Amino acid sequence: ACLAYLATLGLSAGADFMTVFRFVGTAAMLVLILGHVPGRIWYKTRLTGHLIDGVVMGLVVGVIFALLWPEAPSTVG
Repeated sequence: ACLAYLATLGLSAGADFMTVFRFVGTAAMLVLILGHVPGRIWYKTRLTGHLIDGVVMGLVVGVIFALLWPEAPSTVG
């Protein structure tokens, strides 16, 4: 829900696929990867698996948002 809110603030309806993919994918990767940094610092967990998972999930979220992004409203008349 927070990524959707952020996307509506940064993008307009009718934005092209790559713009939405790049914006939302980057935001999702930052959240998913950087969310594991405190665990690495405090509990000495491995970061490699979380890094790969964050990149893959960020790309998936970016594609889903880009495919479902609304078209620009038509101005007929």
